[in-house]
Amino acid sequence: MVGPKVFSLVKCAECGRQYQKKSGKPFEWSHIIVYSLVVSAIGVALLVLFFALAG
Repeated sequence: MVGPKVFSLVKCAECGRQYQKKSGKPFEWSHIIVYSLVVSAIGVALLVLFFALAG
């Protein structure tokens, strides 16, 4: 999966919770939401640029 690699997540063997390897802070779903919004915005911008240049 892309999520653990992008956010440097590690999983505790005892409790199963995921933490950020660099900071030690618990994983939050807001990171996935922000990442998805940014990737979507870049995709939409590329589509708009493509259609603007093509048409």
